[in-house]
Amino acid sequence: MSVERWQLPSGRIATIDLNQPAEAVEDARRLLREFGDAELINKEAPDAGKSVEGENQKPTKDSVESKATRHARAAKAPRGTIAADRRIVVEDVPARDATVHEHAVVEAAPPRDVVRAEDELAHLPLRIRRTTSGLRARVWRSGDGTWWRQGGHVWIRETSGERAFCITLYKGANEGDLRFMLELIEAARAGKGFGSVWHPVTAAWADDLTFSTGSSSRPYADPYTHTDREADVHPCDDDTCAKLWHADADDHELDGGGKSFAEDMGGYEISVQRAQEPDAPWRVRVNVGWFDGMPADVASFVNDLQWMQGECERANRERAA
Repeated sequence: MSVERWQLPSGRIATIDLNQPAEAVEDARRLLREFGDAELINKEAPDAGKSVEGENQKPTKDSVESKATRHARAAKAPRGTIAADRRIVVEDVPARDATVHEHAVVEAAPPRDVVRAEDELAHLPLRIRRTTSGLRARVWRSGDGTWWRQGGHVWIRETSGERAFCITLYKGANEGDLRFMLELIEAARAGKGFGSVWHPVTAAWADDLTFSTGSSSRPYADPYTHTDREADVHPCDDDTCAKLWHADADDHELDGGGKSFAEDMGGYEISVQRAQEPDAPWRVRVNVGWFDGMPADVASFVNDLQWMQGECERANRERAA
């Protein structure tokens, strides 16, 4: 059996069976690099670590992940197409023996672990983070010729002493990638198909309630003939913001509220927001489309406006301190 050997920080050795389908090997490599902080130690193995791009292991010059290859492909691709985006990886050659089913259907977890996990799923918080090992969004083809896109990875794991759904966003991830991963999480919370989508993670850092969705790849279009206008996304790095992630120029939001009046007589929305620039101040934003309210509605509006004024002033004082 041809295997790769990876050394974990604890000194333990993890192995990957290279006779598995290509997609399974790829997933295992990314898992060890991203969360296990593992280092490949038998580089003489066939194609050892070939598809892993990490902080301590750069892709070879002719790899589909290398900067030179990505830029050359983007320059040749029709302008405006997905393949013209030099930030992402495009794998033209179909992955051998790899066929992914919608929502990343993978081997089911043992019933006991599934039952234990499902008891907690509805109440688990969500954490979103950036990749720490340079992984990029990739577009690839399965053995049947179908195109797929992976913009990140989804886990159930313990982080900072708390078990949570964890999304890792790769470089170049967009709203479509994040939306797909959020749908997987919502389905799990609703008790739909957990055993067929999530599988247990076996690693030195993982316990028996650590799960992954496999490749987290979604059905996609031919990157050489289609465009993708979904906005880029990234985790929010402002601890005071109520949002976990942002798209392109999306603003931070501290607080918000509003009211809809009876009988379709309008309403209002008020929020405290600021632009993503580091020195941008918090501001009160008011959206009033149609306002035909009763005196009680006016009182509610004034009260909410004063509340947001106070929150905005406090937040700006804390930023200036």
